[in-house]
Amino acid sequence: MALTVLLASPRSFCAGVERAIAVVEQLLKARGAPIYVRKQIVHNTHVIADLETRGAVFVDELDAVPDGATVVFSARGDTVVLIGHAGHEETEGTLGEAPSQAILVQSVEKVAELTVGDPQRVSYLTQTTLAADETTEIIATLRARFPALRGVALAAPAQGDPPVPDCQGFRGRWAPGIESGRGNATLRQIAGLTAVRVAVPSQDDADALPVIAGKSQIPVIADIPFQPRYVFAAIDAGCAAVRVNPGNIKKFDDKVAQIARAAGNANVPIRIGVNAGSLDPQLLAKYGRVTPEAVVESALWECSLFEEHGFRDIKISVKHHDPLVMIAAYRQLAGRCDYPLHLGVTEAGPAFQGTIKSAVAFGALLSRGIGDTIRVSPSAPPVEEVKVGSQVLESLGLRPRRLEIVSCPSCGRAQVDVCTLAGQVTAAFEGFPVPLRIAVMGCVVNGPGEAREADLGVSCGNGKGQIFVPWRSRQDRAGKRDRPGPP
Repeated sequence: MALTVLLASPRSFCAGVERAIAVVEQLLKARGAPIYVRKQIVHNTHVIADLETRGAVFVDELDAVPDGATVVFSARGDTVVLIGHAGHEETEGTLGEAPSQAILVQSVEKVAELTVGDPQRVSYLTQTTLAADETTEIIATLRARFPALRGVALAAPAQGDPPVPDCQGFRGRWAPGIESGRGNATLRQIAGLTAVRVAVPSQDDADALPVIAGKSQIPVIADIPFQPRYVFAAIDAGCAAVRVNPGNIKKFDDKVAQIARAAGNANVPIRIGVNAGSLDPQLLAKYGRVTPEAVVESALWECSLFEEHGFRDIKISVKHHDPLVMIAAYRQLAGRCDYPLHLGVTEAGPAFQGTIKSAVAFGALLSRGIGDTIRVSPSAPPVEEVKVGSQVLESLGLRPRRLEIVSCPSCGRAQVDVCTLAGQVTAAFEGFPVPLRIAVMGCVVNGPGEAREADLGVSCGNGKGQIFVPWRSRQDRAGKRDRPGPP
């Protein structure tokens, strides 16, 4: 008996798979490659290969996704714990995406009451107005109860009082489409960011400012690179401050009186941002090239124009890609005015180079008390900027430290693989909610002495290791450290 097989035309996938493929395609189009995708979303090698050639990167777990990257993942089968406030519009919207799988948790106490189907399949999301320390404590409690916990921050928690100096981040353009992208936008608050700068080169960007400034949990600084009319739009939108680049803005000097009046009436500070790449041609002709004296003269001239109109709520930046020029410029500026200074090595280069340049420059200036806010500018994801800036401030004692690893170099005396061990310890304590200094020592020559100030440590030798917790007295907890007792 003949069997006739009828195939639907066109053949396709189920609605869920179609939607997943469409999401990846739309993100590739909107944000460009790479777009990371947890697990292969369809059992079709041709579709997977096509997406990979267009910039999709498929990973097994979220741990493989670099910080700051865009990731698509499904928590299908997991119990999803959403950390946030009940009734908040974004929280309610997220819960509505998977009402049968999502559970809202608002406090540490609620973690103990959770009932889940499979303790190995629990994920968390943070989209919340909870304070950073509360959110971190809830995540730590969840991880203690569910060791296989996976998670991602859709929006970052509110920070506490900003330290001095502050760490700024630059989000770039948020518009158009701010409503659909607000989760990614607030990711800039992760890791200690205390202000965010938003570029406003077009009318679409200016139109989005009221939404951005109204929803952001940290101060929004509008960056106006060209059109002076956007300065007034930023002030009207409720931005916390406005950064102007006099070298690029058309007929800027003619608009100073109006800007000073509007900013003064609204109590909005103005940052005069002088960059090496947009220095006034007359100053270039005078000095022959971009020198510290040239950028300082430019900045003080622009300040004088505002001062003529009684406006002195000013911050200044004089950025350069060369740390030596930048350091010299800020030292001169600090000696010639009392305005707050925003530090930055502009166009700092790839991540490693940009980190070194910024650390050298910030260290030289902040250690002398020069600088009020900083911004790291490598060619790297914005979240990396914040991590570097926060680490610089912690290293200089200008911000309370979080996790600090004291570990040996890979010298010939090491009797264990210190590099691997230090990396494992760092990963294990990532996100630890309280300040902690951990020593990872590879030999007995200097290790014990160098680890004396640690809160916890491991001392290794002959392929073995011993974990120790130095004894601390009551005086030590107040700031005085005694010699540690035996482990």
